[in-house]
Amino acid sequence: MRRIFALALSGMSCRNIAALLNQEGVPTPATYANLPVARPGPYTGLWSSERISDMLQNETYIGNMVQGRSVKISYKSKKCLKQDPANWVVVEGTHEPLVDVETFRKVRMLVNSRRHTRSRTYDFLLKGLIFCHECGYPLAVLNRKNARGRMCCTSSAAPTSGSPKRVSAHATPSRRRL
Repeated sequence: MRRIFALALSGMSCRNIAALLNQEGVPTPATYANLPVARPGPYTGLWSSERISDMLQNETYIGNMVQGRSVKISYKSKKCLKQDPANWVVVEGTHEPLVDVETFRKVRMLVNSRRHTRSRTYDFLLKGLIFCHECGYPLAVLNRKNARGRMCCTSSAAPTSGSPKRVSAHATPSRRRL
């Protein structure tokens, strides 16, 4: 964990850190703990940029206990709703920190400065109505200059790259212009 923070502090992106850990064969925490996987796929057991980003912003590594990140809808249901960070309960100094607070704050600033959201200029009319015939996940329109209206399965996004995996069975060919 300290190495991941050191790599991030040196300016390495979450994507590059994940690629480096995968290249070196470092097991993920779930793989190390032999946790069962609900739906194993081609990227099971690999590091992803999202997981690295979550770890770099987790206050548990500076000795704080954070609770209330999600709330169950009902005791009868397994569904949980993510809570706003303002509603979390944070108890400081509950255990020995793995990373000092100053390093954590610097890394959090670096990660947040790289974060950007794409602005969607239009809403796709068939959103939520078209599903992949291979795996059942919803199809999404690739909103890129060179995509030309291609649709791609949302389950086939590669964890260490910013672009969806180009699998012929999970993507549609380009639409023809009418």
